Amino acid sequence: MNRANKLIFDLLIASNEKYREAVARICNDYKEKRDHAKSYASRYKDENAIFRDSLKTIIKEARNSLREARAELAETYRKQADKLEDSIQESLTHALHIGFVQRLDFYRNFRLKPTRSEIETLVTLAGNHLTALAGVNQVLEDNKSDYRLKFTTVESLEEDLVTLREFAMVIPYATNVEQIGILSEILGDNGKQTIAVPNQPNAMGYVKPGEQLVTETTERGIRVKRLVQGKLIEDGTVYDFYQLDAEENKFESMENKLHEMQIRWAGVTTPEIELASELHAKESDGEVENSTQIHPVGV
Repeated sequence: MNRANKLIFDLLIASNEKYREAVARICNDYKEKRDHAKSYASRYKDENAIFRDSLKTIIKEARNSLREARAELAETYRKQADKLEDSIQESLTHALHIGFVQRLDFYRNFRLKPTRSEIETLVTLAGNHLTALAGVNQVLEDNKSDYRLKFTTVESLEEDLVTLREFAMVIPYATNVEQIGILSEILGDNGKQTIAVPNQPNAMGYVKPGEQLVTETTERGIRVKRLVQGKLIEDGTVYDFYQLDAEENKFESMENKLHEMQIRWAGVTTPEIELASELHAKESDGEVENSTQIHPVGV
């Protein structure tokens, strides 16, 4: 099961990169088509009207492409989350080795502390069964053994599944500084999208943080002007500089979590035997504290 889980996360990581590339490609295609449409419209007297009509079509195509890219990534996450859930069920429902049950009952009933070698035997007999491994740990704890098993718990795996499925519900836009302006145009109201930018010089001087600007098509091309009230896109969100930056942060956070999950799921059935030694009680601010220090010693 370990290798299968690793391959699932390899696929998710690759799918994220594919999605990033798709967003970048959509932005580049939009910019090229927009500039071409502007150049073409400039040949005619009614330049603005022709350009506006062309831009509506170009924006619609770009939005549809973005929807498809997000939907494809969301579906990948949902399918792989289902496969991971199946792997959990498999590790919980397969039949236990009769020798495992007998040995564990023996240690429990007689309150015996199994040696390290005996624990290794129990782990081998437990196989991939997460509940069985938890049962070994419970007996070790109840019998005050010096050893504990370290392995991925079912609870932590279930939390990962929730995270993956929540991410699939609303895929964030993956972007960068160069793409933010283009995405704002695509997601805005026919190119008139409110954009909040940081302190940067422009034709009107420095812009205050959070100041609302809007792109506007004129006879001289697309320019930026101040606007008090922003435009809303189809889902009611104003995708300005800060919103798109937040989207990127969400996406990066998920990328980081995937690597953490991959390590966790890849080692789900490879428990380690650890030595738990009681520390001497320490007096702190008049109170006595007891703690357990874990020393990994391998298997």
